[in-house]
Amino acid sequence: MESRRHREGRGWLVAIIFLMLSATPGALVLGRVQVDDTLCVPPLLLPVDDAGCLDSLVTFEWESCSDATAYRLQVLHNPGTNHAHAFIDTVVSASSFTETVSVPGMQLFWPLGWRVAALKDTTQGDWTELRLFRVKSWYLIASPLQPASGDSGFVDSVRLVWRAEPCAERYVIELREPWDGMPGKISLDTSTVDTSFIVRGLPSGRIFIWRVRPYSEDFGHRSVFLLSSIFRTHQGPPPVPLPVSPLDTVETGASVDLRWTRFGNTSSYDILVQTATGRTVLVDSMLLWTVYPAEELEYDTLYRWQVRARNDVFTGEWSVPQHFFVREYPVGIGVLPAAGGCQIDASFPQPLRGDGTVRYNIPRAQSVRLVLHDILGRERRELRPSLMHVPGWHTARVSADGLPPGTYFLVLHTPSGTVSRRMVIAR
Repeated sequence: MESRRHREGRGWLVAIIFLMLSATPGALVLGRVQVDDTLCVPPLLLPVDDAGCLDSLVTFEWESCSDATAYRLQVLHNPGTNHAHAFIDTVVSASSFTETVSVPGMQLFWPLGWRVAALKDTTQGDWTELRLFRVKSWYLIASPLQPASGDSGFVDSVRLVWRAEPCAERYVIELREPWDGMPGKISLDTSTVDTSFIVRGLPSGRIFIWRVRPYSEDFGHRSVFLLSSIFRTHQGPPPVPLPVSPLDTVETGASVDLRWTRFGNTSSYDILVQTATGRTVLVDSMLLWTVYPAEELEYDTLYRWQVRARNDVFTGEWSVPQHFFVREYPVGIGVLPAAGGCQIDASFPQPLRGDGTVRYNIPRAQSVRLVLHDILGRERRELRPSLMHVPGWHTARVSADGLPPGTYFLVLHTPSGTVSRRMVIAR
């Protein structure tokens, strides 16, 4: 049986041979010796995978293999990338190794990797899987993860998430609104021990810049803001569409095109058509155009219609109801040309839901009559009988009692003609 001293002597001899073979910068042992995949792959013990904030003096441990006479240990920078390189590459006879891990400057921001291969005589076994670890660096950093630069659509609140810094005791968060492309007013400056933070009450349609700085008493001023991320909040509810036509008109035929104006921050529209009594006859949604053909309408019926906008988050408000009357044949109210100098002021309140007043002006003494017509031109109510009026402004009472909601016309009859003004009665 081989003595213990003899085995240890062979282990040191193998170590010396491998060190000589790898003495040339950039030399790879695998290119100079025979690979033996029958050698055991030693299980790694410490440091565990993704270990962080280790002291610079690191002890590497693994389980020994019965068929190995030595072990090769590599510590790599940029592990798992095309730029990986070993800054510690050594051969040891035991199943552990302690070394000061010192990588200058910014390189200590990133994880390191280590692996082991068994050696026997002039052959090397397969490498173990890489284990990642971190050591205390010259600086602490924490990179923003979410929201990433360019993200948008956040409504009222946003969760800020960043990559953890193993050596950090807490994190300082800074949120700003940019001004002319430069950092502007600080909207948030707080700290937390977590790796995420929810910011609430953000205004709509704004751009924000945020960043995070890890902090530890042991590092003091060596904790830094490394990267910033920019995001945009949602623009908010869509604007109310502006109806274009029909607007308080008499339409001929059972099909009427409803039209409205398009505004920004809108993805689709909803349409609602009801009779003047409130009976719904048409509802449609997810409309992409600003015109909608309302078909199969009933004749001799007064309708009201509304439109509202939607976007990916919000549903806007309905537009002000607009009215139109459907007849089979054209019709007008049959008033005479406007009387010179006479005028009717808007009724108050507008729209009218109960009692209100209307003011009218007479430029000279004359006999006038004030009546209320519906949209078909029919006289519905006499507000002032035909009497002599002195020049100036006059007031008449108007009531919605007993009248269905819809569009009406105030008509002032004079010896020289008429003048009219539209009025709306609502529920």
